[in-house]
Amino acid sequence: MQKEIGPPKRKSWATFTEMANAILKPLSKSMTARAAPHDYEYLSEGKVIPHGIYDIQANKGYISIGNSAETADFAVDNLLWWWTEHGIHLYPDAKNILLLCDAGGANSYRHPIFKDRLIALCEQIGLSIIVSHYPPIPPNGILLNTDSFAMFIWL
Repeated sequence: MQKEIGPPKRKSWATFTEMANAILKPLSKSMTARAAPHDYEYLSEGKVIPHGIYDIQANKGYISIGNSAETADFAVDNLLWWWTEHGIHLYPDAKNILLLCDAGGANSYRHPIFKDRLIALCEQIGLSIIVSHYPPIPPNGILLNTDSFAMFIWL
């Protein structure tokens, strides 16, 4: 099974409630969150740190919301939560997990803490975890490599 993990951009609470309204609006008119019409930091009650897991095989995404900081512990706890709540039931015969991670943030290839936490997670859940990181994207947003499958372009 393959998983993509990584945090989306940090959002202020005002922006988060706007996103929540966009999700809840089609579901029910009674389920709405109050939000300012613009993203003013002085109006927010704090920051939220989203961290996502996308299950490629099941074509489902899972988001955890934190309120302190994006850390390796948060990323690995999110993966443990996914495994205990969903993965173990969807893939009872799994022997390993392939993680496709971005190159930045708490799950960066440069962070030894992330690697240490993954090793502890492997021992806890009894699976092997294979980690592959996407290449970093340069600041101008253009990465063209004809010898690789990776190609990112935005201007």
